Amino acid sequence: MNARSLLMTAGVLVFAGVLSFGRNLHAQPPSQPDERAADRKAILDSGREFEGAFEKKDAKAVAAFWTENGEYEADSGEQFRGRSAIDRREGG
Repeated sequence: MNARSLLMTAGVLVFAGVLSFGRNLHAQPPSQPDERAADRKAILDSGREFEGAFEKKDAKAVAAFWTENGEYEADSGEQFRGRSAIDRREGG
């Protein structure tokens, strides 16, 4: 499995976790004030943006979901430090 498919696989797992987390945020009882509505919306919007980038197979856009100093470790053990290193590796 190459690094691009590993990144995409990792992305799918992250996206699934974001969606699951976002759905669980809606589980608060309706009698309580919705103090975290903006947070929930931001999480769900980010998940949708990631899904769009993933569906387009846009490795650069997917890599943008990592923090500037984020780290990615491939199944092979190869490590990439920083968003630009992840993008360079995934883009070519």
